[in-house]
Amino acid sequence: MKGHLSFRRDGLSLYIKEPSPDTLYESIEIYEDTYDEAYGQGCYLKDEILEVLYEKEFYSFDDDIDIDNYKTIIENLKVDAFEAALRPRELPRVKYQIRQNEEKLGKILRRKTQLDHLTCEGVASLAQWNWIVEKSTYFKDTDLPYDWVKFSPSVMMGYYESQGVSSATFREIARSDYWRPIWLLGKKTGNLFDRPSSMLTKDQIVLCSFSNMYDSVYEHPESPSEKIIEDDDCLDGWFITQRRKNEKFKKEQEGNTITKNPKIANAKEVFVMAQSKEEAENINSYNSYQSEQVKNNRIEQVLEQGIVKSDLDFYDVKMGVEMDNNNTMINKAMGK
Repeated sequence: MKGHLSFRRDGLSLYIKEPSPDTLYESIEIYEDTYDEAYGQGCYLKDEILEVLYEKEFYSFDDDIDIDNYKTIIENLKVDAFEAALRPRELPRVKYQIRQNEEKLGKILRRKTQLDHLTCEGVASLAQWNWIVEKSTYFKDTDLPYDWVKFSPSVMMGYYESQGVSSATFREIARSDYWRPIWLLGKKTGNLFDRPSSMLTKDQIVLCSFSNMYDSVYEHPESPSEKIIEDDDCLDGWFITQRRKNEKFKKEQEGNTITKNPKIANAKEVFVMAQSKEEAENINSYNSYQSEQVKNNRIEQVLEQGIVKSDLDFYDVKMGVEMDNNNTMINKAMGK
């Protein structure tokens, strides 16, 4: 709400204020000048440092694959958490697995970025934020900038980073009974932080973003229960479930455009040629779950038998024909 961070140590009281637009604009020049100087001195670029990690075996191509795999695992586990929200015995186990996989993912990502501070980008970014903190630190309750006699900007940077607010805390605030009335009233009056949106601090912008997110959850026609909303993992799972439903609907709509041709509109199966692996995966995604199961069963049958002479020999087709015959006999017996 205040837009600054208080620093008190050894009898000294300071404010670290959020940088003004002018300060941020000027910091870009600091970044660019430092970047050019570092590049001239032979510092690595960020893409080049990754090659060093590969060569020194600090990081591998398998790690890139593991990053994608862990992200998928975590996403699926959050869906499991959403579905287990009303099963108290099962939910803790799922949440434990989420934390375990997040920790594994974090270790890989830290290995990938362990030498970023040696790159042109890393050196320039450090100089930029050092300059921003230096220009944004003031004596308490005054407009006098700090003289940096007692502490260095690096000390202040470390303190600023240590006081950062986590996403979990932002989310807890955004849905709290204390903040929600302030947020809803502030939206109506347009005077939430007593400043224009262009002057909001980074933390204020993040809090507003999460508040908007919870608004969309509460207003959704399929809004989850309060128990789910209050659990970050469960709510993330709800978001993922909604996203997948929307993606599936869009895929079905795209798939329907393929069957608009009257010659194939009533066909049970449509074969579409793909020009690449990515295109094949996209086309394959048009299949419903049931269609995907039929396709997989047919592949297994072909692998098992070696050859299937006719589509009438597929198990699912035989079962369909048998069901049609049974329905016909039942209808005859009932005089229909």
